[in-house]
Amino acid sequence: MTEFKVDGFRFDLSKGFTQKNTLGNTGAWNAYDASRVAILKDYTDFIWAIDPDFFVILEHLSDNDEEKELAEYGMMLWGNMHGAYKETVLGYATTSNLSGISYLSRNWAVPHLIGYMESHDEERLAYECKTVGNQVPSHNIRTVPVMMQRIAMLQNLLFTVPGPKMFWQFGEMGYDFPINYCDDGTINNGCRTGPKPIRWDYLDDPHRRKLHNVTAALLHLRKNYDVFETTNFNADPLSAGPIKYMWLNAPDMAVFVIANIATSAKDQFISLTSPGWWYEYYTGDSILVENVPYHFTLQAGEYRIYLDQKVALPPGIVISATQEPVGAVDYLGVQPNPVGDVLVARFSLREDSDIQMNITDINGKTIENQRFENLPVGEHQIQIESANWQPGIYFAVLRDANGMVSTRKLVKTH
Repeated sequence: MTEFKVDGFRFDLSKGFTQKNTLGNTGAWNAYDASRVAILKDYTDFIWAIDPDFFVILEHLSDNDEEKELAEYGMMLWGNMHGAYKETVLGYATTSNLSGISYLSRNWAVPHLIGYMESHDEERLAYECKTVGNQVPSHNIRTVPVMMQRIAMLQNLLFTVPGPKMFWQFGEMGYDFPINYCDDGTINNGCRTGPKPIRWDYLDDPHRRKLHNVTAALLHLRKNYDVFETTNFNADPLSAGPIKYMWLNAPDMAVFVIANIATSAKDQFISLTSPGWWYEYYTGDSILVENVPYHFTLQAGEYRIYLDQKVALPPGIVISATQEPVGAVDYLGVQPNPVGDVLVARFSLREDSDIQMNITDINGKTIENQRFENLPVGEHQIQIESANWQPGIYFAVLRDANGMVSTRKLVKTH
């Protein structure tokens, strides 16, 4: 703290700072432990004697009465909401309860809950969507466009809730490699803490780029407007039903957040905090609320943020107000895989389009780049010399004229 100027500690598994042996009895371990509370307060008092502004963060995950006391003493506590947000994004349930992301729901007097929906301990939500998401024909969560939309929906139901949040790296681009991914392309528990691919090329995909921009716009809003630190908010409507919503009120601004977590359109009458004009943050659209409750209709996975005054998106951030176009590519397949001396990419087009095929290595370096103009509807095939590729992981990226991307992972073993 004094030499390296560290400004906070996160104590991992802080329930373990105890003199009680509850081995094998999780319930007893989670229960209120006065001696453990005293130990953690003693450590914290020592830290604050050095720097009274120092952050003390606990991965405690114990019964609420103990967490409440520690929070109100001044510590901050990990708020694991992965299960509820996972249930929400996968699209099978419409009654998932997200209200636990609010410190008020836990009866805390201070906003010291560090809520999160992903961390290093859980599977990536995008990977869960890709592998086990609901495959409703009109809203297939295993496809990239719908997956990214639903993760953006979650961001709106996370970052707008007052109190600190933890955000796992590359969640803003829908990172979809599994937690046990190995650098040879296999999935194995032994690789859980191993390095994972760095995919800056995700930003070339318009759906992932939109998720990134929604996240940036949300964080800009949260950082620059005091209403997101208000104590006058109601997150109870996040607890049940397909339409999740929340009010926030401050002297200089009011905010209304709403999202439809279902896989089909839903509507509901909801009372806003006051009549008058309300302005949607992402689109700039406005509604005049003359009578309450107001009737809202939202499509599957749709989200909105209304403010009682106009607020512009941050500079350089563009979020389309229209539905993303359907890509021209209907199918992409590559063989053989693992790759031999020649790689064959087969794809079909549902409409005429220019096509660009890129092969990149795991670091994003372009190995091969081919462009074809005005290809007609139907089946097509590309052959690519691959004898000189070094062993490793590669990605075949097919991009149409609208910028829509289809990607396949390749392995070169020798």
